[in-house]
Amino acid sequence: MPNATFLVCHRHLRAKKEIEKEYTVPFTFEIYGDEINDIVLSAIRKIKTDHRIKKTNNYFFVSVRNGLEDIANESLRKDNLSNNSVYYNWLNEEDKK
Repeated sequence: MPNATFLVCHRHLRAKKEIEKEYTVPFTFEIYGDEINDIVLSAIRKIKTDHRIKKTNNYFFVSVRNGLEDIANESLRKDNLSNNSVYYNWLNEEDKK
C-alpha cells in the first residue's frame, strides 16, 4: 500500500486546515507524519471493513479531523505543562542582598 499521506485529497486536507486554525497548532508532515499516516490508514481500514458506513467521504473527513484534534489537544497539554513549571533562581536572590 502506498504512503497514506499521498492518498489524502484536497477535500480531506480541509480537516487539517480547520484544526490548525482552531488550535493554532501547525501540522507538518515532518513532525506529525507518522501520526497522520496512522489516522488515515485507520480510517481507510474501517471504511473497507465496515459495510454500514454509507458516506465514506464524510466518515473519512470526520475521522481525520478527530484524530488531528486529539494530536492538537495533546500538543497543547504538553505545552501547558512545560509553561507551568515553576523555577526559582537562587542566583537572583543573592543579588538582592
